[in-house]
Amino acid sequence: MFKHTTFAIVVFAAAGSAFAGPVLFDFEGVGQGRGVYIESDGGHVGNVFAGSVKHKVDGDLLYTYCINPDQGAQTGVRTFERTQIANAISQRPYAQEKAAAIAELADAYGATLFASNASQDMAAAFQVSVWEILKDFDPNAGNASFDFTSGSFRASGNSTIFTQATSMLSALNFNRVDSLGYIAYAHDSYQDFMGQSVPAPGALALSMVGLPLCGSRRRRA
Repeated sequence: MFKHTTFAIVVFAAAGSAFAGPVLFDFEGVGQGRGVYIESDGGHVGNVFAGSVKHKVDGDLLYTYCINPDQGAQTGVRTFERTQIANAISQRPYAQEKAAAIAELADAYGATLFASNASQDMAAAFQVSVWEILKDFDPNAGNASFDFTSGSFRASGNSTIFTQATSMLSALNFNRVDSLGYIAYAHDSYQDFMGQSVPAPGALALSMVGLPLCGSRRRRA
């Protein structure tokens, strides 16, 4: 069992590394979410959209979420770097721990977050929670790090959103979820985004290596 698990992790890491590199990142409009008011130290202050954003990545439509609220959003087609979340936020303290917490949060709410029919309130709550993790999470304080009324990131708006966001953050147990299930799209001048990591055909083939073959085989006469 141990050998099988180790093999799966190594293959998954190898597949994830195959995604690194430049991609064409095309803003296609907003997805599901709500308007909120944010105050981010060193960044944006004012009313913003919190929720999923539609991007075409090398021509494929994906629903993404902003990682960094401190920069402006891009318009049109730009070249972004596809990388791991921890790499995209490497200039932040506790980058690895924050990437793991964001991945744990995304795992808890599943693929519906990244779907066209995601709940508007859930999408907004997830987005502000990601920003709160990025700006204020301290592994030494755990869940006590989170407070939308104080710290480096503050936000307000519809009470339903923030009740749900507070519940999301309170449920985190920081069990070091592997963030390789998610991918970041980073740019030096524009907001970074995150999405689900979908294996490319070559990486998918690599992940199948060593797995039992399914199907039947004709017996020789």
